[in-house]
Amino acid sequence: MNLFSDGVDPCFLAFTNIDAEKYMQQMIPTQAHLRPYKDTILESASPDIPSQKWEAGFHPGVVAGLTVLLSQKLQRSLTYSAQQLREDFQAQCSSNAQSGRPTGLGRAIPRPHKYSKFTPAAMMLFTAVMHGKPLTVPCLDHSAGAMVVCNYMADERNQGYRRLERSFCAEEIVPRQIVNLFPSLLRQDHPPILQTDLNSTPQNISLYIIPSNIALTPRERLLEVEHRSTSSKPLALRQRRAGNCPLSDFDQAAHDARRMGWLLSVPSPEGVGNNHLVLPTRWHGQYLQFLLTPKQVPEEVKSMTIDEFLNGVISRFRSSVLNTCRATHNGLHEKVVDAEFMHATEELAKDPHFLLPQVYTSDRSGVIDFTVPSKKWLLELLVEESKLPEHIRRFEADQQYGKQWCDWEWRVINFCYDTRSRMNIKCEQLRTVNLSKAKDTDCMTAEIFSTLPTPHVYTLQA
Repeated sequence: MNLFSDGVDPCFLAFTNIDAEKYMQQMIPTQAHLRPYKDTILESASPDIPSQKWEAGFHPGVVAGLTVLLSQKLQRSLTYSAQQLREDFQAQCSSNAQSGRPTGLGRAIPRPHKYSKFTPAAMMLFTAVMHGKPLTVPCLDHSAGAMVVCNYMADERNQGYRRLERSFCAEEIVPRQIVNLFPSLLRQDHPPILQTDLNSTPQNISLYIIPSNIALTPRERLLEVEHRSTSSKPLALRQRRAGNCPLSDFDQAAHDARRMGWLLSVPSPEGVGNNHLVLPTRWHGQYLQFLLTPKQVPEEVKSMTIDEFLNGVISRFRSSVLNTCRATHNGLHEKVVDAEFMHATEELAKDPHFLLPQVYTSDRSGVIDFTVPSKKWLLELLVEESKLPEHIRRFEADQQYGKQWCDWEWRVINFCYDTRSRMNIKCEQLRTVNLSKAKDTDCMTAEIFSTLPTPHVYTLQA
């Protein structure tokens, strides 16, 4: 990875302490000018997780980026704090990443697509590594060929909602499926499509579809996939792990981030067959937090309690989506409820990063449906009432969620259709949402039951 913007400087894997000191002194010779910021620069460029097995160095790109920016500010005789240096560097990196031809660290840092937010797999990855603990993913099998899959954010056919899966492995595409799924992408000069052709390699699929419609590189898969049905890259290359098995969305995103320089592979305690991945520096974690912090939330939403927020979100559910779900699945489906909850939250909060979906615990022993980091809220949605005790138990102090988010406020929301809860569970954090449809109308009603004597009742939009 090119750690420097002009491509001329040597590419170091790491600066030693002497290297970092020498570089900073070359850029800012006056020690009195450098001294107030030196610790901030070295701390930002230090490993996020201290190593016990080797002497880690400093990230050259972070040292260089912060030092050059500081030099520019000092030349203008500005009164400048270390905190301002951090904030300006974050803004500079974010701006560089938006460029059509990003340079320096801008080539590696994650950014959402200009039309949408990150893909679910990328969001799961970023929120997992933000906790400061390593991720373990299976190694790539370089001897196994890659395949082409349908991107994980494709619409469910004729149902109008998005896939949201926790360890989803996207569907393999073979030539005969292209005619039905992507007829507009077919090459005019494509060879005859045989029903017996099950070859999903990029080389074969490219005979039928122009390669620019396939997310082939790590950068394209991680950063360039749009969340729209009109995405210019509805297909993606998927690599394999041992046993010729395709990687899951999460594992592919982790390897793509590693190859972009956003994650660092370190010796794995899991042994052969696994990659142990960490954030290269503390700055990488700080930048992720900056990137995923909501910036457009209305003041009225910022001041809401968790129950006021839930009422506001559920009142914005769409009857048409829920009716389609009932007809298709003969009841409510968790995937549809999750997607509708996200849609309604964006309608309310006006910012795609206010609510983060499917966040792993640090040890990947659990994944919660939604978090609201700015408010320290945890939300778990269910449509199967029999699972309520198990999910409530996860919030106990010694369980997955309780250990990870010990001081956060939480709710378990049980969604039912046209029925009252049959389980007598005493839990102050449990909310039950009963959805029903009146005769002679397509609009649904939502009753939200809590510890209050009477429910909140809303008529949902069409």
